[in-house]
Amino acid sequence: MYIEEAVATPSGIRQSIVRNTAWNYAGFAVNLAVNLLLFPAVVARLGDAATGVWLLIGSVSGYMGLLQLGLAPAMAQFAAAHIARRDDRELEDTVSTALALVVGLGSLALLALPAVPWLLQVFAVPPALAGDARIAFTLGIVGVPMQMPGHVFNAVLSASQRQDRCTQVWMVSLLGKLLGIAALLMFGYGLAAVMWLETALIVVTGVLLGVFAFGAAPQLRVSPAAVSAASARRLLGLGGWMFVNALSASLIEQTDRLVIGLFLAVEAVTHYSAAWKLYMLVFSVSTTLVQAIGPVAAGLHAGGDTRGLQQLWLRMTKYTAALAWPLAASLGLCAGPILHAWLGPAFAVHYAVVQVLVATFVITAHNHAAYSVLGAMRRVGPIARRYAVPQAVLNLVLSLWLVRPLGILGVALGTMAPALLLEYVFLTFVLRELDLRWEDVWRHVVRPTLAPALLAFAPCVAAFAVLGPQSLWLLPMLTAASLAYAALFWRALPGKERAELLTHLPAPVRPVLPA
Repeated sequence: MYIEEAVATPSGIRQSIVRNTAWNYAGFAVNLAVNLLLFPAVVARLGDAATGVWLLIGSVSGYMGLLQLGLAPAMAQFAAAHIARRDDRELEDTVSTALALVVGLGSLALLALPAVPWLLQVFAVPPALAGDARIAFTLGIVGVPMQMPGHVFNAVLSASQRQDRCTQVWMVSLLGKLLGIAALLMFGYGLAAVMWLETALIVVTGVLLGVFAFGAAPQLRVSPAAVSAASARRLLGLGGWMFVNALSASLIEQTDRLVIGLFLAVEAVTHYSAAWKLYMLVFSVSTTLVQAIGPVAAGLHAGGDTRGLQQLWLRMTKYTAALAWPLAASLGLCAGPILHAWLGPAFAVHYAVVQVLVATFVITAHNHAAYSVLGAMRRVGPIARRYAVPQAVLNLVLSLWLVRPLGILGVALGTMAPALLLEYVFLTFVLRELDLRWEDVWRHVVRPTLAPALLAFAPCVAAFAVLGPQSLWLLPMLTAASLAYAALFWRALPGKERAELLTHLPAPVRPVLPA
C-alpha cells in the first residue's frame, strides 16, 4: 500500500501529523527522563572531568557525523516526493545511491584515529583518565561510519510518514543506554565501558531502523546496480546546502563545548552542558511539534499547494511559539532552584547561562516550522547563505572573544547575540518565499502568543526581581502562570480551530477544554 493512499486527504494529513507528533513527544519524554536520571549519575560516579571528556567525545563525533554531507535529510525530501508519485524506480535509485555515499563518506572518519593522542593533549585530559579517554575517543570515531546506514533508513521512515517507527527505535536505544550505563556504573566500570555500550547500541539501532524501513516501504529495493551519478548529483546538490546548515548548527552547539574545553578547565564543559540540557528541554518540547511536517510539506509542494504550505507554516509556528513561552519563562526564572535540586549548588550559580539561552529561543522558536517547509521547497541554499552561516561565524567569533572575561556565560551570550541580530533577515526571506506579509505573522502567530504571555508572566518577573534567583516561591507562581497562559491562549484561538484540535486530543481531556 502506498503511503499517499492513507494521507492524501486533509484528514489523513492531520492524522499522520498527530500520530507522528504523539510518538515524537513520547520519545521526547523518554529522552528527558533518561537525561535527568543519567546525567547526574554519570557526574557523581565518573566525576566532572571524566564526564567532560565524555561530552567532548560527543562533540567530536558529532562533527564527524557531518561527513554524510546532508545526504540523508536530502534523500528524505526526494523519497517523499517519489512515494507520492509512486515512482518506485526513482525511489530505489535515490535510496541506494544515498546509502552508498553516506557509508563511503562516513568511513573517512577513520582517518582521524591517529590523532587520538593529540586530542588528549589538546583537551588537557588528566593523566589518570588518559587510558580510558584514549579508548573512548577511538570508539567515538569508529562509531561514525557505523551510524551512517541508520541515518538513511531513518530518512526512509520519515519519507514514508512513519516517524513513529523512528521514535520507537530511538526509545529502545535510550532505555538501553539508561539501563546499561546504570549497570556499568553500579559495578564500578568507567568511561571506556560506557563507550563500548554506546557503540553496541549503534549496531542495534541501525538493524531495527532497517527492518522498519523495509516494512514501511515494501516497494523499496536497494541494489548496488541502482547507484547512479544522476541521483548522486541531485542528492549532493540539495544535501550540500543541508550540510552547510547542519555544520552551522554544530558550530553553534558543539563548538561552544570545544571553546570551553580549550580555554577553561574541562570541568567547565560539564557545568555549561548542565545549563545547555535545560535549554534543550525548551528547544525539544517546541521543535518536536514540527518534526512531523517535513514530509507533509514535501507532498504539498509536489502538488503545487501554496495555500496549504502557508497555512501549515502559520499554524505550526503559532503552536511552537505557544509552547516556547511558558517553558522558557518557567525554566529561565527557576533555573537556580532547578540546577540546585538536580546537580547541586556548584551548578546553581550558573543560572544566568540558562536564562540567556532560553531567552534566545523565545525569538528563534518562530523559525523551526520554516526549516521544514523551506526544506520541502528545496530552498535550503538561501537559508544557509543569509542566516545559518553568518550566525555560526558570529557565534564562534563572539564565543572566542567573551570566554576569557565572562567564562561560560560569555559563551552563552555569544550564542544569543547572532540569533537575535539575524532573526529579521530569516523571517523576511520566509515571508517572501511563502508570499505572506508581516501582518499575517502578527495576526496569526505573534499576537495570539505574545499577549497571553505578557499577562500571565509579568507578575513572575516582578517576583523574581524581589525574591531573588534562588527562591523556591517562584516554582508555584510559575506553575500558576503557565496554567493561566494555556487558558488565555486556548481562549484566543478561533472556535473552529479549537473544535478541530479537540478531535485530536484524548477523550478524557476533551471535557476539560471549552470548544
